Amino acid sequence: MESLRESDSLFVELGQLLSKENLSLFDQVTSEVFFMVNPQDGNCHFISKSAADILGYTNDQLNVSFFLSLIHRDDKNNVLKYYSECAQKDFGPVISDNKRKLNCIDFRIVHKNGSWIWVALNCVLVSNKINGLPKVLFGGIRDITKRKEEELCLMHAIRCTHKTNGDFQPSPELHSEIHQDSFITPREKQILRLIGRGLSSREIADQLFVSSHTVIKHRKNIIAKFKVKNTAQLIREASRLFWI
Repeated sequence: MESLRESDSLFVELGQLLSKENLSLFDQVTSEVFFMVNPQDGNCHFISKSAADILGYTNDQLNVSFFLSLIHRDDKNNVLKYYSECAQKDFGPVISDNKRKLNCIDFRIVHKNGSWIWVALNCVLVSNKINGLPKVLFGGIRDITKRKEEELCLMHAIRCTHKTNGDFQPSPELHSEIHQDSFITPREKQILRLIGRGLSSREIADQLFVSSHTVIKHRKNIIAKFKVKNTAQLIREASRLFWI
């Protein structure tokens, strides 16, 4: 699927395969959610089965209005603008000009399990052979949370280094820091997100079935890793870096 992202013409041609006979091809892909939307009324005419595994929601649950409700409020305007632009940009049956590139947008949505995940969205207006619609928006959604978190670790590592002449200079420990999967552990990430929702240590402990002492210890470790002084600063810094 990565190779599809590198070829705009192939992505468009893939969209033009949409037909009643070929929908099963898209349902076999597990690494990406494919969909077909009527750009006029926003009705979804197809969503691949991988939506349940990648986004946590079934095909029957997903539609344009519901999907928009899942998008992080800070990202929603950009996604709406992107959607509108794609609905008006017709790449035609074949892309022959290598300079014409499909745009991709990254944003956050809330997964069915309550956590925020990063996704990458591609959309293109193509002809289709379903329901008699002349044109449909064909798109693909990938989960890029792991890549985004690695980028954010890098940003945080650079930000925490010393300044020289007003510029950030990476420290010698930079590369070892950003390659450590334990910058923030899965449990710390879970607790951080619950802190961001305003839960107390006792409420977090009850929800995770651990002791308050354990939660407090994790909270102190998280504060130390983000190099802040208190919970208020932690929430502000974690929000700025899109961890919550």
